[in-house]
Amino acid sequence: VYKRQRYDHAGDLLMRRAAASASARTGHDIVLHRNNVDGKGASWGTHENYMMLRSVPFDTVAALMTAHFVSRQIYAGSGRVGIGERSETAGYQLSQRADYIHAILGLQTTFERPIVNTRDESHSPSDYRRLHVIVGDANRMDVPQTLKLGATSMLLWLLEHADMAEIDLNEALEPLTLADPVEAMHTVSHDLTLAAPLPLETGGTTTAWQMQVTLRGLVYAAAATVYGTDTSGEPAWPDRSTRNIMAMWGQ
Repeated sequence: VYKRQRYDHAGDLLMRRAAASASARTGHDIVLHRNNVDGKGASWGTHENYMMLRSVPFDTVAALMTAHFVSRQIYAGSGRVGIGERSETAGYQLSQRADYIHAILGLQTTFERPIVNTRDESHSPSDYRRLHVIVGDANRMDVPQTLKLGATSMLLWLLEHADMAEIDLNEALEPLTLADPVEAMHTVSHDLTLAAPLPLETGGTTTAWQMQVTLRGLVYAAAATVYGTDTSGEPAWPDRSTRNIMAMWGQ
């Protein structure tokens, strides 16, 4: 996670230098904006890519990532002025990208954008897949960016180790299966209280905050089995960065 952030910051530095150089050469100030929308109907992605074992059934990957991507906006969104693709309504929302998501699953990235993208170009050995993520915002601050990458990585670790931990993910994900994930994606982004009820497929409701607490709890349960626990009952995380991500996620 931290290495990916360093690459990201390096890209920012290169772009700032390029803008300064171009401004000096042309005599016109060139200003760069790190955002995802123009407020007039156009949106461009901040894509994430994760390598994971292909042996994990994609239906399970999609179910867990749908719950995660809908709910992680409460800490990973970059904020946006305007509601709707063309800012039809005044207001502030959590995510820049959410209003442009209109499908649950799909291959496309520029129209009818899905919550879970099915592009299958692994760029790696055949036993791995690349999870291509298009729903995230361009984060300016380190904490939401670290959490966005770190929490998603830990959930992919959960997908790969659920069997070892004897966790039935299909059963565990039932309380997180939304009746309308696309509508929930928009609702979460528009809800600054973090308390909007999200209808579940099995009846009843949940909230984005509750979904994130449940997802983190599943990672904890798996880690306690896979890694064991220390004297305080905390999973014996394999390294400091993992321990820090899990602590930050809890906070």
